[in-house]
Amino acid sequence: MLVKIRLLNLVIGLLMPISHVVTAQQINKKEADASWKEIDSLFSELDNTNSPGVSLAITWDHQPVYIKSYGMADIENKVKVTKETAFNLASITKQFTAYAVLLLAEQGKLSMDDPINRYLPELSSFSEVKIRHLVNQTSGIPGEKIASYGSFPRGGKTDIIKLYGAQSLVNQPGTRWAYNNNNYNLLSLIVERVSGKPLPDFLSEEVFIPMGMKQSYFPFGPGATKENRAYGYIKRNDKFVNVDRNDVFSSLVGAGGMYSSVSDLIRWDKAFYDKNYAAKQRRIDGKYLSGEDVSYGAGVNVSHKKDVFSIEHGGTSGATSTYIAQYPDYGASIIILVASNYFHSSQGAKKLTNQIRQELFKRFKPSSKPKEDIRSWTTWPLEKVKSIAGVWFGEINGTLQQVDVEVSDSSIIKLKFYDGFNVHLHQIGTDTFGSQVFDIQVYINNNGMRFLDEKKVLGFIEKTTNIKTHLPFGRLLGNYTSLALNNSVWAFSIQDEALVVTKPSGQSMKLEPISTNIVGNTKNNIYFEQMVLHNGKKTWILLGGQIPKIQLQETNIQQAIPLITAALESGGSEAAWNQFNTMRKQSEKFDFSESAMNSLGYSLLRNKQPMEALAVFQMMVEIFPASVNALDSMADGLMANDKISDAKKAYQEILKLDPNQSNARLMLTKLQKASN
Repeated sequence: MLVKIRLLNLVIGLLMPISHVVTAQQINKKEADASWKEIDSLFSELDNTNSPGVSLAITWDHQPVYIKSYGMADIENKVKVTKETAFNLASITKQFTAYAVLLLAEQGKLSMDDPINRYLPELSSFSEVKIRHLVNQTSGIPGEKIASYGSFPRGGKTDIIKLYGAQSLVNQPGTRWAYNNNNYNLLSLIVERVSGKPLPDFLSEEVFIPMGMKQSYFPFGPGATKENRAYGYIKRNDKFVNVDRNDVFSSLVGAGGMYSSVSDLIRWDKAFYDKNYAAKQRRIDGKYLSGEDVSYGAGVNVSHKKDVFSIEHGGTSGATSTYIAQYPDYGASIIILVASNYFHSSQGAKKLTNQIRQELFKRFKPSSKPKEDIRSWTTWPLEKVKSIAGVWFGEINGTLQQVDVEVSDSSIIKLKFYDGFNVHLHQIGTDTFGSQVFDIQVYINNNGMRFLDEKKVLGFIEKTTNIKTHLPFGRLLGNYTSLALNNSVWAFSIQDEALVVTKPSGQSMKLEPISTNIVGNTKNNIYFEQMVLHNGKKTWILLGGQIPKIQLQETNIQQAIPLITAALESGGSEAAWNQFNTMRKQSEKFDFSESAMNSLGYSLLRNKQPMEALAVFQMMVEIFPASVNALDSMADGLMANDKISDAKKAYQEILKLDPNQSNARLMLTKLQKASN
């Protein structure tokens, strides 16, 4: 049974009668000052000239009641953060992308129920996917990780079309929620094809300018500026290091990439309550095919937790943690923008938002009589809880993984994930367990563990046992490929009496038995299932989080990178070129993986072998002449060999392919200044 959550039976967007809501004008100053001191203490360690920036805004009754900034937008140049400083929003960008789609629907240029291949005909296998499925994250398209399983070019608009043009659906659209950035990257392409304008241009003209959002932009779009923006920092050895000074941005947007300030986001918050179609749709939860709520709407989570109706979403990157939470019943909101990884270990801006909400509602929300907590379930005996301990396997948050489960003598369940992440659970219902830190419910029964966040199913795992005996792999050694993986080659071999797989990227890893017919590498989350086909032939099935099962067919094609590597080790660049040219004459027999060549080249650079690295990068450009990534890597190799003039030509070629490639522009400017 689901955890009993007391819902506020209020319609989205309908405010409480004014007599029941404390207005901004009625706030007692002493109470407000006290609450701000509690809130300020959360950021006290960053409120100095040597720490990265934070901006905070709080509204109540549709009015700003507190706006403050902490730390520095640019530590090196001693630039302080202000309410006008633009931060990288990361995934908060999604609600702007969704709004762009809703505006086009309002203008009658598309329907939310249109199949996406009406606008993206290259994706013929996605005819069941509707635009609203992308918006609500219920599309059933494969997750982003699919790109790492094959030799796919990455980073551009044509790349994502090529990637998904070769895929099939994971599940029927509208039946399962799965967070997937590419849902929103595809939405950005739909906006561009319908409006005739790239998403940054469309949002600038239709949203930013009309709403007076002067500090909102994409790095390569209208209004982009390097002035008055917060740079991202990561703490290393007790010092904050600038990690985005080079301003490298992809032209593929929709899931992230937007910059904005708290002052602009306050304007965005006010527009949330507008009466036009697009604004109203922003306040509505998505629906599964069953008619049940999704708990995810137009790029936002729609939540009814802890007696508070909220519409919220966050964004996280290496040096970004952002969050916007809106509470429509009170006309309240909390906006937090952090330009560092300082809070990442404690759920970042999301946890800060929850802490601020407690203080905000404590001061301003009318008190209500606590309801009696009547327990209607029986506590599991310790013996039953301890029976859960062991090794579990399944998919959580789009990642197929093995989970180690431990149980303490106090009946606390500890889930240990492959990446070192741990979650502690305690019983909160008949067969329900929850976390005091994370917003999840875990339902445990004889079938397995099911993870939910309200109506969003996050994953399911089953208990398994380690298989100690070796499985008969002899007949399954060799090279395998699949059209869904761009005909990339996976090589299975025996090394030191262990089964080893070499990915198309060139990475090799040992495979251990997971269950009767599944082997995998838990550290790297790679898993394969043995399958016997109707004709009696055995094959490998690649398993991964949020992807369909991919059948790998045996092939005579070989991976090219091991042969190039061997030639480099035996005879240097000249031998490698000879090997490369020989293989090029029989190119149909070899898999030249761009990612593998890229990895090899940079490995050589790190090992102080610039000539060899340049040779590999030049080979990569010969194979992939229209790849921005290949040209950019070759430019790095050229500069490492002091071939500055040739590096300039490489960057110029990049800008011909992608005028929005800001790193190429930046490097050309630097090289030009250096030569003057």
